[in-house]
Amino acid sequence: MKKYFRLIIVFMLSILALQLHVYAETEYAYSLGHDFGKDLWWTNKDYEGDFTMNVDYASTTYEKMGYVSHKSYNPTYTYISGDNPTGDNRLGSSIIFINGHASYDRIILGDTIDDDKYKCGIYKGKDFKSSSSEYTFAGLEERDLSKTKLISFVGCKTATTSDNLCTAAIEAGATTAIGFTGAIHSRNMGGPNWLQSFHDALYNGSTVKEAVNLASIASPESDLGTDIVIYGDENLILKITPEKLNEDGINELDDTIIESKKTQFNTINYDTSNFKSRKGKFNLNQENVQLNKKNILNTLGIIADSDIEKYKLICNEYQNGTGNGLIKITYYIDDIKTSDQTALIVNNNILQYSSNTLESQHKVKINEEDIIAKRDQFLKKVDVIDLSNKINEQYVDAKVIEETNEFYYDYSDNKLYYVIDKVFSYPDSNGMEFTETQRIEVNE
Repeated sequence: MKKYFRLIIVFMLSILALQLHVYAETEYAYSLGHDFGKDLWWTNKDYEGDFTMNVDYASTTYEKMGYVSHKSYNPTYTYISGDNPTGDNRLGSSIIFINGHASYDRIILGDTIDDDKYKCGIYKGKDFKSSSSEYTFAGLEERDLSKTKLISFVGCKTATTSDNLCTAAIEAGATTAIGFTGAIHSRNMGGPNWLQSFHDALYNGSTVKEAVNLASIASPESDLGTDIVIYGDENLILKITPEKLNEDGINELDDTIIESKKTQFNTINYDTSNFKSRKGKFNLNQENVQLNKKNILNTLGIIADSDIEKYKLICNEYQNGTGNGLIKITYYIDDIKTSDQTALIVNNNILQYSSNTLESQHKVKINEEDIIAKRDQFLKKVDVIDLSNKINEQYVDAKVIEETNEFYYDYSDNKLYYVIDKVFSYPDSNGMEFTETQRIEVNE
């Protein structure tokens, strides 16, 4: 009898040991974002916008990469401040993707439409409840992120100032954190495509920096590439090898779910250290890019000298001091911005570009004088100030922080648009900003 009892104990301990082994090897990913809906006066809502599509794509990608992936559209403070199944705090899991309205020190994940318990967010400091906005925040300062490989704060200005959400995550132990310096558009204007390309590249085994490069080349119209900052290890690879997947098969990779979108690079043998610089060494900054505008455009080999002034260049260094980043090139018809946009990658002093991207440029021949005439007629017929004020009426308590009004010609549909882009902030939001964009077709 004792022999059988011992065998049962040994058997149970063996099963427990096996479970603990599998459990210990499991890595978790959490994707968080909310559908704020519309800001209508009868709903008692301040914010609008649906972030759930980006959350879906991120969560699916992480699962196919080998992680146990969870997502939440309506997280509560209890949820985000709680633990994952391994007993680690949920915000300290292997991958965290957060998409929402934000500022340098906080990002929110819910509103009051259903229940006050959804008014929650993440803060760079300690846990606290805001007396003005009544949001309850889980603080990064009180959490251990030493097991966190990548945490993404996809929101407006999450990487501004020297003390922000990203720096707090790195100080808490995260290997890599990404944020953004501007009032970004993650829900429109190419933002969703950029994020999808970024995750596709991670799935295909790219480093974080390579994934940013590929996303920026695939979606040069997005401001995510021109505003992103990478903190920590930019060469981090997230994909888990098949040997590390769970034995139950729930995380087996399926190449049919996410198609490979690997971009073929053509490397230009042009060392940027040969570029002009007023300070001796060529650094990736706006001053040096403007100083070398002709050299940069000539490397593409498709732009005539007579057209150089029709192009505008902006740059972004992903990580301060590395010199790695992108140069975004945009073609203008007079003052009309166009969809003819290209991203050049600066990588270890070498310019790189995608032949796929360049092949699509300059194929559509249009009468530019007709486009300019359309713009002029629109300005004569339409009160653009009235159009702008109508957007303000949607957010009566909010302050306009920035406003950009511009004409935009889209080669894909051969149409001219008038685009109003505004950045708002509420008085009690501690500088948290959100964007509202309207695109109006310019007819004859």
